[in-house]
Amino acid sequence: MRVLGIHAFIHDSGACLVSDGDVIAISEERLDRVKHSAAFPRLSVRYVLKEFGLKDINIVDLIVYDLFEGCGPEVLKGIRELGYRGRVQSIRHHDAHAASAYFASPFDESAVMVVDGAGSNGVEYPDDQPEHFLSGNFVWMQEVQSFFRGSGSKLNIIRRTFATPEYSLGIGFLYGLSCEYLGFDKLDGGKLMGLAPYGKPRRNFRSSLFVNSDGHCLIPFNRDQFEDDYLKNLGAALFPGTKPRGAETRLGPAQRDIAYYVQQKTEEAMFQQAKYLRGLTASGNLCLAGGVALNGAANTLIAEKAGFENVFIQPAASDAGIPLGCALYGYHVVLGGEKRFRMKHAFLGRRYTSREIASAINKYRDGIIADQPRNAMRIAARAICDGKIVGFFQGASEFGPRALGSRSILADPRRPDVKDVLNKKVKFRESYRPFAPTVLQEHAAEFFEISHESPFMLHIVRARPGKARLVPGAVHVDGTARIQTVQKRDASAIRAVVMEFYKLTGVPMLVNTSMNVSGEPIVETPEDAIQCLLNTGLDMLVLESWIIRKDV
Repeated sequence: MRVLGIHAFIHDSGACLVSDGDVIAISEERLDRVKHSAAFPRLSVRYVLKEFGLKDINIVDLIVYDLFEGCGPEVLKGIRELGYRGRVQSIRHHDAHAASAYFASPFDESAVMVVDGAGSNGVEYPDDQPEHFLSGNFVWMQEVQSFFRGSGSKLNIIRRTFATPEYSLGIGFLYGLSCEYLGFDKLDGGKLMGLAPYGKPRRNFRSSLFVNSDGHCLIPFNRDQFEDDYLKNLGAALFPGTKPRGAETRLGPAQRDIAYYVQQKTEEAMFQQAKYLRGLTASGNLCLAGGVALNGAANTLIAEKAGFENVFIQPAASDAGIPLGCALYGYHVVLGGEKRFRMKHAFLGRRYTSREIASAINKYRDGIIADQPRNAMRIAARAICDGKIVGFFQGASEFGPRALGSRSILADPRRPDVKDVLNKKVKFRESYRPFAPTVLQEHAAEFFEISHESPFMLHIVRARPGKARLVPGAVHVDGTARIQTVQKRDASAIRAVVMEFYKLTGVPMLVNTSMNVSGEPIVETPEDAIQCLLNTGLDMLVLESWIIRKDV
């Protein structure tokens, strides 16, 4: 059975093809080079079909897409324009999120928690008469948090929390609006999270933010306040004494304190939701999904203290993972497929051939020097040890917003200036933003307070006393790090280069950030990677077995 999952017309559109346990997935932004692309994913569909060797889209048994704010007709139109004449089915946005986590998890049963900004709409009728919808006599609702129970090939809803006109803010929507209030894009949660440790508590901010009634977690903020100057209204309600920041205005104490406050309240709310779900299900396993599941500090709090024995978060927990969820939901729930996909790694893209790589190198031959040495990993590790910033392109691309060693930039964590160099000369982004370490799993506990794996860089943990000074480039201002661990059994190239660096220095980690600049998607193709080398302060690019430098 072959199922194609599609997400389109909101943000982070893309496609995923599932065929009896095999999965290929890609976000449209990696191909059209538009950050958070909302385009209909024609390029992504072509990409996944080609990788499976399918020349006719009608070989696909089913296409599944998620419903979101009236986009259904446009998605259907796009599907038919692809020439597809087969079965199509829509599902709720949160059902797709839940499926992306549970059906990719290692669990045969699990509680599932979905928390994001907003999902599919719902309608409440005052007297249970749906015909009132036609007369406008209904209450607007939109899912913001949902609980599920997965068992075998089934995924059952426990309950949904809907935002309403009187309670318009859920956990994820608060985070997105707060990003806008701070002068960021609403999808720039990483900026708020990185800024939060620089802030401190303020007494005039509300001590109690979310109303947690029977597990439903919302903020009373009337939807009418969105109609006119909603950011000013948000500030008056939640951050008194402050005002929205213009994008060009310098970040100050108020912005740092708001970020601290929102991050703290998000962690508290996520933790309380997880504890409540643990009591409802009595399951020892938890799957997390939705954009808020990218919040590494909240994830670690849940993993350590919410009462679950095991927690799984797939790397594309945001809307980028919706195509995966649609495809897996269609395969298991709609068609009854039983062969499970266990996500042991995030490399769900395609591998580029030697011919494609050679073609990209030849295209830029006048501006680069390219060699194929015997041991590219050792050369890369030596260069990093010598203070070089190295682009690292290996195998299939990662699925989701984190570079995990396939489309990465690597640097020496011992360098106290590495954050400034990367932010200023390579990434071209805000100076306060931290970078994550990729660590050998067997040595992770020597440097960090961690007792579980973190293969997808989705947990923020504290450095052990005295260790932060050894790897200042990998630790944030508050002594924490968003850590990626790589297992002994992992035969990936990223493991190999970290091992070589460890042999040279005795330090079992490298700074690892995504190969892109601020405002652009992570690179996908060999040509994208070479352009990144030429247009940034990268010193070297390891492109599969090739070592490439600028010809200066």
